[in-house]
Amino acid sequence: MPMIPIGNVLPHVQNLRSVKIIKEDELPKGEFGLNELYCNDVNCDCRRVIISVSDENNIYATINYGWESQDFYRKWSTNIDEDMKGPSLELFGPQSEYANAFLRLFKEFVTHDLGYVKRLESHYIEFKRALKKMPEWHASDEEATRIPITNGIHIGRNEPCPCGSGKKYKKCCLGQGTPSK
Repeated sequence: MPMIPIGNVLPHVQNLRSVKIIKEDELPKGEFGLNELYCNDVNCDCRRVIISVSDENNIYATINYGWESQDFYRKWSTNIDEDMKGPSLELFGPQSEYANAFLRLFKEFVTHDLGYVKRLESHYIEFKRALKKMPEWHASDEEATRIPITNGIHIGRNEPCPCGSGKKYKKCCLGQGTPSK
């Protein structure tokens, strides 16, 4: 399912969280945005967010985060991974050699910021409500069948999207472009 950056549907909500790495053996130095992406299926109630950890040029990790209880995810889907609650690396998202270190950082610090977790939950609700009023952002049947498979390989923003749409990655599953018509 294509993921949409929250700012595309809710322009007043932009990257509200970033992390600055000054000195760390496992991670590159720099400032990294934690970009929120949500699925554009109006019928989905997965209560999850994809966090794309990136700088201006690269995606370093794609983290899948669910805040509900494991019981919620068991009721939501019979075919679930036991790690649906909490953060994990997104199987179909771009990852770098730093992905596991960013995931550890997210687990150790970000998920313990209860204010941030509550904001993610409220952003999800606000995103889904706004999405229902914006049919141009709804997933089409064609999009629902396209799944980007990256196998952990870095995909350049200007390369063809691995989902097979024929668009550049930045205009498709990276979610930086305009909605599909």
